[in-house]
Amino acid sequence: MRDTQTASQQTESAQNKTNRHPKQNAKKKPAVYVKAQTIVPQGKSSVGVERTVYYQAYDANGDKLKNTVITLQEKCKSSACGNIANSPTPETVPANIRAGLYEDDQSVYINKPYTVEKRFTVGDQPAKVLDSNNTPFDYEVIHNSFEASQPFWSEYGNDPNK
Repeated sequence: MRDTQTASQQTESAQNKTNRHPKQNAKKKPAVYVKAQTIVPQGKSSVGVERTVYYQAYDANGDKLKNTVITLQEKCKSSACGNIANSPTPETVPANIRAGLYEDDQSVYINKPYTVEKRFTVGDQPAKVLDSNNTPFDYEVIHNSFEASQPFWSEYGNDPNK
């Protein structure tokens, strides 16, 4: 049996099929990631320890993203978080935005351990957090304790039912 549709009829038929399921045809945004790129110790005193962590944004190909705003959302997971930001905090330093970095100052003081969950967005898109093996996770949890041999240590997790 011969196909009697013209090329324009075939194109119109394909467009009609495409338009019936717009959610299926919506372009999925490529994944974005952040990773603790540089950790700069700021010093340790008899009452506390501080450091600065620079998180770098990456695209799905592993290329560094530039000229993008990274936003950090922190959530206290213990009772002694102090001044941890609970609302989204976007990077505001122009040089960091141009470089695709988020500058995160971290500190912990004697007898005040705490745990904080960190989630990031790059632009308007939720970002996965990469561990040291480049395994992607939904969030990073940092445990902070002046009394520990490592005052800052991270673990990573994924949201259930995803």
